[in-house]
Amino acid sequence: MNIDYVDGSTGIVFEMVRSDKRYKTDVVACYIEGLELVIEMERTGGRESEAQSKKRLYSYLTKAIRTQSGMNRVQFAQWLGIPYRTMQEWEIGRRLMPDYLLRLIAYKVKNEQEAGRIAPA
Repeated sequence: MNIDYVDGSTGIVFEMVRSDKRYKTDVVACYIEGLELVIEMERTGGRESEAQSKKRLYSYLTKAIRTQSGMNRVQFAQWLGIPYRTMQEWEIGRRLMPDYLLRLIAYKVKNEQEAGRIAPA
């Protein structure tokens, strides 16, 4: 693993997999609480604030964690006991999920997969 960046406040590890200049996307591997996620992000060219950038990154990560669980948004929200609308707002990037909650959800998905209660995606 070639670590490109570790977020000191969350412990999320990022590794650049590839960058596609033609389509202006980056494929990034992320490691959160032992859960490995691969996300494809559209590059913005530095046109957004740090807060907007974090919101966008967390929306990609939230969707990737849900995808790893094999559940749709409704099932995932019910399984976690989180209102559907809140989950929707996090996934589309309108609201920022708290750091601790992102890590906690990733931890729960990872442990449930290891216990065989949900199938790895």
